[in-house]
This record gives sequence, structure tokens and C-alpha cells, in this order.
Amino acid sequence: MLNSLANIHSLNPLMNSLLREINNYEIRENYILLNFDKESFKLELEYESSLYLHRFTGKIVSIKEQAREISFEEFIKSLLKHFENDQQSTTQLEQRILESRDNIQNIIKEKELQYKKLMDQSSLSFLEAEQLLLLGHNAHPCPKSKAQFSEKDQRLYSPEYSNKFPLKWLLIKKDKLFKNSARNFQEKNWNENFFIKDLQQDIKSGYSPFPMHPWQFNIFKETELFKKYYDDETILVVDALHQNCHFGATSSLRSLYSENYDYMLKFSLSLQITNSIRHLQEVEVVRGMEVCDVMDTKHGRKFLEKNKNFKILNEPSYMAILDGKNKLRIDTIVLIRENIETQENIEQVVLSTINQPSIYQNKTFFDLRKVDKRKWFQLYLENILTPFLNAAMEFGILYGAHQQNIIVNLKNSYPESVTFRDCQGTGYTELGFEKMKDHVSSLKRENGNIVSYEMAKTLVGYYLFINSTFSTISALSTTDQELERELISTMITFLEDYQKKEFDTFLVDYFLENKSVKQKGNFLCCFQNINENTQSDPTKIYTKLKNPFFRNTNERSH
Repeated sequence: MLNSLANIHSLNPLMNSLLREINNYEIRENYILLNFDKESFKLELEYESSLYLHRFTGKIVSIKEQAREISFEEFIKSLLKHFENDQQSTTQLEQRILESRDNIQNIIKEKELQYKKLMDQSSLSFLEAEQLLLLGHNAHPCPKSKAQFSEKDQRLYSPEYSNKFPLKWLLIKKDKLFKNSARNFQEKNWNENFFIKDLQQDIKSGYSPFPMHPWQFNIFKETELFKKYYDDETILVVDALHQNCHFGATSSLRSLYSENYDYMLKFSLSLQITNSIRHLQEVEVVRGMEVCDVMDTKHGRKFLEKNKNFKILNEPSYMAILDGKNKLRIDTIVLIRENIETQENIEQVVLSTINQPSIYQNKTFFDLRKVDKRKWFQLYLENILTPFLNAAMEFGILYGAHQQNIIVNLKNSYPESVTFRDCQGTGYTELGFEKMKDHVSSLKRENGNIVSYEMAKTLVGYYLFINSTFSTISALSTTDQELERELISTMITFLEDYQKKEFDTFLVDYFLENKSVKQKGNFLCCFQNINENTQSDPTKIYTKLKNPFFRNTNERSH
């Protein structure tokens, strides 16, 4: 049974990414027909969605000279042969898809009792909610692929296994440590204070403490740089008998949380997850740190004052080890992020966990909480979507608000406000740039995050609308097509009302007035083995998608 569920939970995101990027398919009464020159595939539907978030039963039929039911493994191998690419890339993607499926199978087997127990609770803690995201991205061919992790690594460091672990501490000679902090960040010596709090040890003179993810330390210690620095005592490895702070991985895996420390930490990991090797790039962490200064300008404070239902977890400082040429080693970057602020009677749950489909064929988050789904969506529009729209269009601040970066602050299971995390993808329109360029020294065109309005539509449109809002509507409607149509109609009405605002509503106009919009091509990105984080133009992997929010209702069928 769990094997069958793992296949279904792997087939759904695979097909939902693929069908957004190809045209050679037909939707019939209860199945989707994929047509290639020498073979067709008939995939039985459990639910057809206008939002490209279909659900499949797992039954797959291959049609050549005759029809034959095939396994998930056979389907993957046969499917990938129909796309032009070199054999190495095809084999690699096949391996990643199957490895992701195997990981899902192990996770849902391990977590079944705990998952059902936690989902039956009336409230989840922040870390419980993070670690309940068992299935991952809902439109991606290999959402749980972590090829560089051993089975032991999975159980130690993957959030799904709910483990906690201590960090690895190094002492670095001060001239080989790079640290940068936001202008108004007060705790400049955060790493020293943290070291003393965690280990209750003194710091050796001439050295500065440096925390590492233990898995990444095991990778880094095999490098020539580490061996050189270790031999000449540029690096000292700290042997800790006792540590006060144990961390659990959040849903992003490389961001760690402890209730005993003032900050979360986010690390570079030499690990491929979804579309990229998870090395933090210097330009990313600079952009993340920049947000602290942006929100401290008159313009930023005005946004926060006008949007009291919006909070942000700032990333005020980062560190890295310098190599022999005094350049940052990106595989050692670590940043700190403000910790989640707990509030009485407020539950803080990442949107991707809220939107996760039923895993064990029982009930979704919304079903178990017995919420009024129409009321929930209305509050989503008011308290989640609106602040991000205001930031983009009224203030020119573009947050990468996909559902894994959105923490919903729930009161009695309904959205009261939103907390945004992961500032590294933040960009600015010309409006935001002009308002703040004289007040934030790092805000420069050459940094690459002052974007055109066309690019803003593409990037924010994908994250906020296609990734977050499509998923929310789909999760609320579950398998009720009538409710899905009603919530899409509610969304269109909301956007039409928003158009009446006095500022330029370019992003809303984009979704109301275009038959197609752009979405991130996760299947293509994986198939061509593109590292998304190092693309000079991120929109090159975007493809056109028929727009369900186009206001002409006659144009909304597939």
C-alpha cells in the first residue's frame, strides 16, 4: 500500500510539472493522453484541475501496437526516451525521479503514526509544521531527491524524520574569516556570543568561532583548503563535550531552528535539491542582508505601517571562510535569520504544509480543522496575498513569496497575518529603487535585483500566484471541481477590485488581461540539469501557461 502511495505522490508532481511545459496531450473524461510519435500514455485521473494540479490514480497504460498497463518505473524510463537530450542527462533524471520516489516511500512509512497524530491536533508548533511537509514541491519531477545523502544522512538531517542535532564548531584565524552585517544590526559579535552560549567555552585569542552544519563539515574537511588550514592551524576543530543548542531542519533542509537560540541559521550544503546545488551565493546573501536596511528606510517603514498583517524574518548577517586568495568559499557561507516570534493563541504554519494533499488517503489540513473553506480563502486574500501585492505594486519591493517562504499566522485555524522568510530573492522595481537608492548603499543596478516590470510580472507572478495561490485554491477545493471554479471566480473578483487602487496595478493587470502567463519550467530545468541558482537570467527556464485568472471566462477551458 505504501509503495503504491509513494508512486502516486511521485507521479502527481512529475505530471503537474510536465503538463505545464508541453502541448502534446489531451484531457479526456477520466484520463490524460500523452501523445508521442511512436507511443502514447494513458494516465487515469482521480481529479482534473484547472490549475494544473491534477491528481492521478497511479494507473498508467502504454499504447504502441497494443495497450499495456505499465509500472511507474517503466513509465519513467519510456517517457524520458521521448525527449531529445544526451543519454547521461536522461539517465541522471531517471535516477533522481526514482530516488525521490524511494525517499517518499521511506518517509511516509516512517512518519505514518506521527503524521496522523500531529494532524489530529488542534495546533502545531512551528517546527512540527515545518517537518510535516513530507511530499515537497507539488509540481516538480523529483521533489524529494537528495542524491548526495546516504540513508543515515537522511535520517539525521532531513526534516521529515524530526531529528535534532548539534552544530559543528570551528575556530578560524580572524584574517581568514569574512563577516558582513546590515547597517543597523546591533549584535555584531553574534557568532562569539552564540559559541559561548552553546559550548560554554572561552574563545582562543586570535580566533573567531564559526558554526557549520555537521554534514557540510564532513564534506568540507575533505577539501584541500581545509587540509591546508588545519595543518597550519588556521582552522581549529572544536571538540565539544556538551552543547546547549540542538537544531531541527526546517522544510528547506539547510535552514535550522532551535528554540534555545535567538536566530535560525541557514547553511550552504553541497547537495542537489530540486533545481540547484544548495550553495549560498554571495550575491544572494548580500541581497538578503540588504532587506534589513531597506525595511529600515522611511519607504520600508511606511510599507510595514500600512500592512500591519505582514511580518518579515530579516537576515542581518552572514559569514564565510576566505580561501588562499581571500575570496569567499561559497560552500562555507552561513547566515543568521531572525527567529520566529511565538505568540499566544497564534499558530505559525508554513503554507506548503497547509496545502499538502492528503498523504494517507484520509483528510487534508482543511478537512481536519473543519474550516469554512470560502471564509479561509477570503482571509487568505486579505491577510496573505494583499500585503505581497501591496509591496510589489505600491512600494516596488518584490518578495519571492512561494508557498515554502510563507508562514501563515493562524488564529483558530484561520489566517490572521503572514510572516515572510528567505529574503535572498528580494528584488525591486524602478519605483522601489528610486525611493530607496539614496538611503541603502548596497542598492545598485549592477547587483542584478533591480528588475524591469516585465521581469517582475514573471517572477512574482510565478511565486505568488502560480506556486502559492494555485496551490491554495487546489488544496481548499480538494476534489470538488465546483468549489475550485468558485474560488477561481472569487480570485478574479478580488483582482478586479484591486485594480481600482490608485497606484499602478501592473501585476494584477497581467493576470486579468493575458490568456497566458509564465511559469517556472521545473521539468525542463531538471531534464537539462540546469543549476537555477547560477543562471544569469532566471526567466530563461520559464514557459507559457494558460491563465485560469484571465477575466474572460469563456477562455478558461483547456
